[in-house]
Amino acid sequence: MINSIGSWAEQVIVAVIIGTILEMVLPKGNTQKYIKTLIGVYILYTIISPVITFATGKNLKIDYNEYEKYLNVSEVENNINVGTIEDTFKREIRNQMKKNIEEKRI
Repeated sequence: MINSIGSWAEQVIVAVIIGTILEMVLPKGNTQKYIKTLIGVYILYTIISPVITFATGKNLKIDYNEYEKYLNVSEVENNINVGTIEDTFKREIRNQMKKNIEEKRI
């Protein structure tokens, strides 16, 4: 039990150090507030994840095999959409060219 608490404390400290370093390195600007929010969520996740795991008995780890299956389906869908977009683009160019040719004849 003490080892797990020590490990958790190390994870929180590392998360805070990484967050601090990222805040110092990143440029100032409009995106800074979003990056700070993401860093805060990361630190909050690091703090809360052991508590949720203990309370529910479920681990919050991501099953990468399921994620890869989702990505493969998304890639196929994206390829189909890209083909449809290309066809639409080509069709619109042809229509525009025909329209320009007809306008020049008149």
